[in-house]
Amino acid sequence: MRCSEFLRRYSDFRDETIDDPHGRRRFIVHISVCARYDEVINRGVALLRASNEIEPSASFRPSLARQLAAAILHPDPLFAVPVRLVGSLVLAASVAVIVVEGVMRDTREVEPLQPERPIPMVQAHPRPPFVTFGDPRGVRRLRQASVDH
Repeated sequence: MRCSEFLRRYSDFRDETIDDPHGRRRFIVHISVCARYDEVINRGVALLRASNEIEPSASFRPSLARQLAAAILHPDPLFAVPVRLVGSLVLAASVAVIVVEGVMRDTREVEPLQPERPIPMVQAHPRPPFVTFGDPRGVRRLRQASVDH
């Protein structure tokens, strides 16, 4: 096992979702090579499990509310100018596209493209040759003949 595979599948190993016993053994053998990574992860998981629920300080919520209220009541003028400018440019571009499309639209009716010869029908087979091309005119004749009878 290479370290890149070890790192890519390490969370599966930690979560014990590797069902293959050979695969688990490969991880256990390779842990000695990547011992530092495994040690850091184990230490971090142990710290998270040992700690109580993390609570913000008592002054956090009032401070956050004050900062949000100040940002709403007094928006940063440097940020407002680019937003207005971009909005105006988008609106102008939309109007220009609509006007140009109305002026440049071709009013002639376009005929649908017809192939000069019929497109061959692809037929798939389970054995070689896997793909053959049939004549769609013959298929139509066969279908019409089956409908007539």
